[in-house]
Amino acid sequence: MTTGSKSSTDQGSQGRAFRSASGREAFWLEMLERLDGTREQSQAREMMGLLAPALLEQWAGRTPSRRLLAGLGARMIRKASAGPRAPSTEGGEAPSVFDDPAVAAGLVQRLPDLIGLGLDAAGRVSSALSRLPADERTRLLAGLFKGLDGAALGDWLTAQVRLLNEARRHDPSFMAESLGAELEALIDHTDFGELKEWSGGAAEDAVALAGRLNDLMTRRPGKMILLSSLQVTALNVVLACLRDLAVRSNEMGPDLTAEVLLAQMTEVDGKALGGLINEGCELIRKVHAGSALMGEPGHPLFVRVLSDKLDEVLGGLDAKRLGQARQALAEDREAIERVVLDQLRRRPELVLDALGTLARPANARWRSRNARLGMVGDLPGDEGLRELARGLGEIDPQELAETLNLTTGLAGRIREQSPDLFGNMVEQFSGGLDLYGLHDAVDGLFEDVERSAKPLARALLPVLLKGLCRWLAEEDDEWQDQVGEALDDLRTLLAGDGETP
Repeated sequence: MTTGSKSSTDQGSQGRAFRSASGREAFWLEMLERLDGTREQSQAREMMGLLAPALLEQWAGRTPSRRLLAGLGARMIRKASAGPRAPSTEGGEAPSVFDDPAVAAGLVQRLPDLIGLGLDAAGRVSSALSRLPADERTRLLAGLFKGLDGAALGDWLTAQVRLLNEARRHDPSFMAESLGAELEALIDHTDFGELKEWSGGAAEDAVALAGRLNDLMTRRPGKMILLSSLQVTALNVVLACLRDLAVRSNEMGPDLTAEVLLAQMTEVDGKALGGLINEGCELIRKVHAGSALMGEPGHPLFVRVLSDKLDEVLGGLDAKRLGQARQALAEDREAIERVVLDQLRRRPELVLDALGTLARPANARWRSRNARLGMVGDLPGDEGLRELARGLGEIDPQELAETLNLTTGLAGRIREQSPDLFGNMVEQFSGGLDLYGLHDAVDGLFEDVERSAKPLARALLPVLLKGLCRWLAEEDDEWQDQVGEALDDLRTLLAGDGETP
């Protein structure tokens, strides 16, 4: 076919609907017609040149007349399949049959059949391959993967990215301008009420479907176990990939590793992150203010909603099961601790290294605290000190006192309920102590620090003793009798005249 006839064929066939769209055989026959002059024509000829002679030979069998006709037909087909390639267009390459909208529409109509045929063929091929020897299967699969055209895929991806980059350089806002109107139309013409109704129904259907699936799987525990193991396998694959990435990263020099990681940190948009934090803070403030406005005085809406939800959640809890779960978790934590300690006993080098660097994290924390305090002291003028005083002044001492009152009141009620509880606890505690060892340790400790701590003691003890004397001076209050008795006991003890009561 000449170029001129090819052009006329294109003009007459491109976009023309199939004459027999309903018949499967007629569709594929017309597809063969439309291959004329396309880049897929040579591939189709090559395939026909391989398949048709084999089919004819199978049809002929051992019948002489059939074999004669099959031979003639095979030679004609081979000659036709070796015909000239499709002529190129002005762009340098022949058109593709898949550029024809009618072909695309016809293929889409038959897509379910094609998918079913492909799945059936793939299943049968896989079943047949599974019956081959292992080395043969491996060789065939390796050839399959090697036959994939990674270069073509890379070229296609690069071409698409290059087009996007060129368009962005020409017009940085082309994506927003190109899609903005369509997105607006999409939102305007989408009934979100219907969408919400659908999502509600779909959620119910999804739960029902999940329940059916779970029921099916629980009645097949073997398959459920195997399916669950796939999650562990996927996790192991991810861990292995991350480990390999870490190993290869550690093969680089420290300067290159730091450069790569710090370069990524440099690319983070700090202004955008700061703006996000600002907007998040404003959102929290608005929710808090709106909750106060929508609720009753002293009872924000958030408190009511949270209370209702917690009442709903806690109302459905089984207290016995919750207690059993807490006990189980406590025992599991204890078991984990024992296992970790047992492993550390087997690897003392880990413990020794941790002990040798024990003070370093604490030193770093103290340096950070010192830096923060120094920063407050370095603020210009007295503004920092005033704000610090204002912040400390907002501490509510009455709440602290109430906390102490509640604690002591609770302790008193416990003592009334179980008078011997605290005494028994202290007795068991002191009975479990090695008093001689404790005495030697404390005595040795004071002996070691006595000389070093003497300046500190001489600086602080006079102040403390003067304050103690002022506290115990005679006053006209309800505690004076007990203070007097305590001072009399102290005088008796210091004079050595007897024992205190």
